Amino acid sequence: MLGLRSQVSGVRSLALDFRVDLQSEIFHLKSSIWDSVAHLDSDHTTVMIQGESGTVKSVLAKAMHYASPRADMQLLELNCAALPDTLLESELFGFEPGAFTDARRNEGLLERAHGGTLFLDEIATMSPSVQAKLLRVLEDGTFTRLGGTRPITINVRLIAATNSNLREAVARGQFREDL
Repeated sequence: MLGLRSQVSGVRSLALDFRVDLQSEIFHLKSSIWDSVAHLDSDHTTVMIQGESGTVKSVLAKAMHYASPRADMQLLELNCAALPDTLLESELFGFEPGAFTDARRNEGLLERAHGGTLFLDEIATMSPSVQAKLLRVLEDGTFTRLGGTRPITINVRLIAATNSNLREAVARGQFREDL
């Protein structure tokens, strides 16, 4: 992780000419993108990165985290497409004893990322019910663990990414427009 921080530290000076060789094409991320990254980091804005697979969305998310005031805090990552919906919900929000058979108290990624950044890759695969719970976190910074009754307040920067066309997903009713 320290090596990544040093690689990304150039973002702070915004004098970065970042090149990625991807399937025989070289993409230049212009300084205007990094200017936007710096602006987004200064006000702790939630960010959605949309692009095709292989377009370095996770690298951009890491650059935003390490260029932000939250750089000394945790950056946690979750690929939403890699988990079934019920596991995704428990990974994000955690759970209390009794939430399901043999459940013990477990902090979710949102709670563990408190003060830092949570990067959710492939967020468009998230079910509408999990999207609604995540929206509440974005709106008021609170959530309840599965099986819990006590609201938990957090301060987390959310960076999300997808390779899906979100406008089409919204039109099909598969993704919340307000999220």
